[in-house]
Amino acid sequence: MTITKTKHDDVAFRQENPALAEIDYLLFEDSVRNGFDAYATNMKDNFLELFVLSNGSFYLSLKQVEPIKLVNKMNYFDGEMSADAASICICILVLYQMIDLMPDSEQKLTLRRKYTGLWNYVDEHEEVQQMRRFLD
Repeated sequence: MTITKTKHDDVAFRQENPALAEIDYLLFEDSVRNGFDAYATNMKDNFLELFVLSNGSFYLSLKQVEPIKLVNKMNYFDGEMSADAASICICILVLYQMIDLMPDSEQKLTLRRKYTGLWNYVDEHEEVQQMRRFLD
């Protein structure tokens, strides 16, 4: 099955996904920006766009055209990938952290499904090898 992505308005997205509206979207967005600050060495554009996947997941992506250099000191990854691929990686890390810190609830189960859906999209992405190396 091919997973497709669609650019989406974040306000409409929160209204269509009430379980996700409970998470502080601004906290998620700030966490993604902080993730880029921690891992990206050449981020030029800090404008984020919301993409919704056909499997129900979502991610925020940098609008930047140039490749992003990511450095993960935990696994010695040091490489470049598209802004889209880098954004997916950072969102996976942020979702994981949010799930880890959240008490058991319906909201946590919803985020786990979104997290799993984003990983499924990684498997179909053309930069899957680089992404998996960064996230390993």
